[in-house]
Amino acid sequence: MTDEQLSDEAEATVSASSPELWALTARRKLELTEPDQVLTERLNVHSVLCLREVLDLL
Repeated sequence: MTDEQLSDEAEATVSASSPELWALTARRKLELTEPDQVLTERLNVHSVLCLREVLDLL
């Protein structure tokens, strides 16, 4: 199925647990912000570099 077909199917589906909706969600590109010192402190992480490495792995 194409992204458009999955989107149409997901919109037509009443149940939030449909496989089409899962597939559409899984195919979305993650949009994550660049880690900064504030996030590092909030998550109690050793350094910004550690968060950047995790971001690269995602």
